[in-house]
Amino acid sequence: MRTRLPKIAILSARRIRLVFLASLFGLASVSSAQDAVTDTPASGTVRIFSAGFLAGPTSGLGFKMLIQEPGLDAPGRSVDLSLSFNGQGFVQTGIHSLQERALPDTPLRLVIGPGMIAELDDGSVDWGLSATVGGYFLRGPYEVLFQLMPRFMIVPERSGTFGAAVGLRYRF
Repeated sequence: MRTRLPKIAILSARRIRLVFLASLFGLASVSSAQDAVTDTPASGTVRIFSAGFLAGPTSGLGFKMLIQEPGLDAPGRSVDLSLSFNGQGFVQTGIHSLQERALPDTPLRLVIGPGMIAELDDGSVDWGLSATVGGYFLRGPYEVLFQLMPRFMIVPERSGTFGAAVGLRYRF
């Protein structure tokens, strides 16, 4: 006798794949637009990719691509992508374009920037504007991060909320 998964589990897996693929497309689009502006042979910019886990009201995965001049204290721009889910049909993704500044002589970097957020829950799709304000401590290849995320949902109705997360990313 064959065991069948509950319909909600099948829908959740489909939603997760759809949101993840859309997020990767958004990350690639923003990344290629930044490359056109910043990446010339004479510019000497470096790209650093990091990935890890986020914990908060919505926990999940976090990815980031940082573009900066060489040197740990150089300011940079990054694209941050988060993917959160709860296994019960809720999936959330956010993408942000961030400015980064290092505090001199410390491992702390501060980040701020605008973005967009989308949520899938029980068949409804909500989306809106968001921002990220926070920072991370850089220790070797590890980023220990903290962030606040004010959100203004536009569709299907207007509402404001705050999110927060702490996490750990590894730099490749």
